[in-house]
Amino acid sequence: MKIAHITPTRLLGLLLDSEETYHLILADRVRSDPAYRDFYAKRSIRDGDFVILDNDAYEAGTSCDFRFLAETIHQIQPAEVALADCMGDTEAECLKRAAACAEYLFTHLTGRQPKFMGIPHAKDFSSYLHCVEEMMKIPGVGCIGIGKFAPTQFGFKPSFIAREVWDRVQSQNPACEIHVLGMDDELELLKDPWAWDHIRGTDSAKLVRWGLLGLVATIATTPPPVRRGKDYFDEVPNSFVSVAAKGNIRYWREMCKSKVTV
Repeated sequence: MKIAHITPTRLLGLLLDSEETYHLILADRVRSDPAYRDFYAKRSIRDGDFVILDNDAYEAGTSCDFRFLAETIHQIQPAEVALADCMGDTEAECLKRAAACAEYLFTHLTGRQPKFMGIPHAKDFSSYLHCVEEMMKIPGVGCIGIGKFAPTQFGFKPSFIAREVWDRVQSQNPACEIHVLGMDDELELLKDPWAWDHIRGTDSAKLVRWGLLGLVATIATTPPPVRRGKDYFDEVPNSFVSVAAKGNIRYWREMCKSKVTV
């Protein structure tokens, strides 16, 4: 399993060394922050890193419009794009939105087509798992994204949901991959060796944010919950906390190494 670290712009070059090749980036930040955009465009286009373009649904409640998503794809040339989703969607609404987004991108993109990440939503867990199965039928979907709020909504631990989704993927399309959007506060999934070998990746600002507070996160020690905050991307580097953040990144990079590759 690989970890995409959500990182302040001025710390990107310091914290994300050449061994960090898995990234998730925010579409709106690409639009508003030229340094952020240029860093990830270079990593994607020149260095060949695996860059996932997120659709901002977590930040805004609903994803950015299809046209803006297509324009951002042209700038970054990501390996994968999160199809449109909206918090609170029913299964039918979720599938309709994702299919419409995929069709728009197929029609309007030229050159290399990124693969798509479908993010299921539903009102109950049985419908959610059915949505996973139907999502994989949308042309171009090569990854299922497990939403950050699924554990809270359905009352299950992240590792349980990941296993259930993995079972559906294996029964229908074993080539499809799984990415867990966001980390739980206890790092329950991150500490699960099963996930290291079965989940392609996850993303979070937690390990960096803790480091910027001088806190270390390990298998044995989980710091108190933290949130990014509205000014997170504008954090100014500090030599001591930057070392702590880099230590968190390196520790978990080695811990999560497995047979799963991208």
